[in-house]
Amino acid sequence: MHRHLTTPRLAELPPASSTPRGRRQKFGAVLVLLVVWLLLHLRVSAPINRALTAASDKHDIPSNAHALQRD
Repeated sequence: MHRHLTTPRLAELPPASSTPRGRRQKFGAVLVLLVVWLLLHLRVSAPINRALTAASDKHDIPSNAHALQRD
């Protein structure tokens, strides 16, 4: 079983990370993950959400709705 280093797991790092240097490294890692998530959201999820919201506002179903939801 693969274990991924995600933000919640970073919060569970051992007490050695309670040193000032460890806290800075932990903060830096969390900040990098947050920026990566934000970029992915802006590049992938946001355009799909805008397309679905615009169609919903017009009470319409986009012709590519299934493709948008699948991507």
